[in-house]
Amino acid sequence: MTLQLQCVMFKVDSTPYCVWDLDLHENNMEFINSVNPNYFKYLAQAHIEHIEGDDKLLASMALKTAYYHGLETLFSLLCSTIQAPNCVYGWILKSRPHQVRNLVEKIEGGSRDIFNMLGMKYISWYEVSKRIHAYLKGKAKDEEETARSFSDLWSRFCGDFIDEMQVSEYNSIKHGFRASPGGFGFAVGLESTPGVQAPPEKMHIVGRSEFGSSFLTVKDIDGAPCSRSHPHFRVVRKSINWVPENLVNGLVLISMSINNVLSYLKILNGEDPTTCLFKFIKNSEDFHKPWEKPVDVISGSTEIIFSAENISRFTKEEILDKLQKKYDN
Repeated sequence: MTLQLQCVMFKVDSTPYCVWDLDLHENNMEFINSVNPNYFKYLAQAHIEHIEGDDKLLASMALKTAYYHGLETLFSLLCSTIQAPNCVYGWILKSRPHQVRNLVEKIEGGSRDIFNMLGMKYISWYEVSKRIHAYLKGKAKDEEETARSFSDLWSRFCGDFIDEMQVSEYNSIKHGFRASPGGFGFAVGLESTPGVQAPPEKMHIVGRSEFGSSFLTVKDIDGAPCSRSHPHFRVVRKSINWVPENLVNGLVLISMSINNVLSYLKILNGEDPTTCLFKFIKNSEDFHKPWEKPVDVISGSTEIIFSAENISRFTKEEILDKLQKKYDN
């Protein structure tokens, strides 16, 4: 018996793939229907209940993790919709985080050099949102305003998604919980004696937050070759502050956005538009709620300043030789 295999070709950013299976359409619909957009809304509701209890720092950390996870899911779905609506599951399985961020950055910049399967000559958040929310016709008070509000929202989400500090923080949390919960603050004070720190009573707080995280990240040594293969590096401590209520509002809008992307994908794959649910907000001001409450100090870092001139430049072979000698002894 000969298997009647099917194939679909697509790109993840600019990398080509070809997936083979017996029923690609069925697999695609099974995947699309399995994504539950309410998951991130549930996480918001579950953790915000503990934000004033003994576990408030852990609850805030869980909210921040859910927020970035939600952004990762939303942008993966949006990008797969653009590049492979007939094989969303294949696109997501083969994509890598840096590819998603690269593609998101291109869309944010309004690049024309983006391969897409939607027949679009120009890709932007607004053009994509307008297509997705075209099925709100007759439901939303102003379809154009709704499309614009979602595109502006995704653009602001994009800023958080590709932000290097937030990417490092997310990786630090999910890989071995390397981030410490709790916010930070800055204080300044005039030294009475040069080189001697001012006493606490003369320090003035510039900004502080109860909620946030601190984590270590890798950084190249100034003057040393910038290469993954180079063995020398340094470590810098970075800190980020946030407002839990902002994260909750962000998760609600992420959930709503994912719902609408999934409904659009279902329509593209043959489902009746009248059976697909699209969600929208009547008050456009609510789209700004994830950034409504300000943070006095958003981020900061501490490090000792030194350069390649201050270190011994060992080669890989020298390091291996020294390690082997220690092992032998």
